[in-house]
Amino acid sequence: MAKAKTRYVCSNCGSFSAKWQGKCSDCGAWNSFVEEVVEAKSTSFGGSGIAHYQPTASPISMSDVKGVETIRFHTGIDELDLVLGGGLVKGSVV
Repeated sequence: MAKAKTRYVCSNCGSFSAKWQGKCSDCGAWNSFVEEVVEAKSTSFGGSGIAHYQPTASPISMSDVKGVETIRFHTGIDELDLVLGGGLVKGSVV
């Protein structure tokens, strides 16, 4: 059974933190943090640990996938160009 996730909310200004703090770093109030449950405990089925998984997208056929051709600049290092799919793409970060 999964542990419920909690956070601590300042009752004075509404600031929140992952851990309890004695003094709010935003408003300076002392002992104003109150524990709040963020996510209720999930019930898993079949021992898989995944509770009520619902996919957000449906699968499509590989023949329906469209590729985008971009201009690539060769680095002069054959192995690096091979790993990068033919060279560097302008504006990309590697």
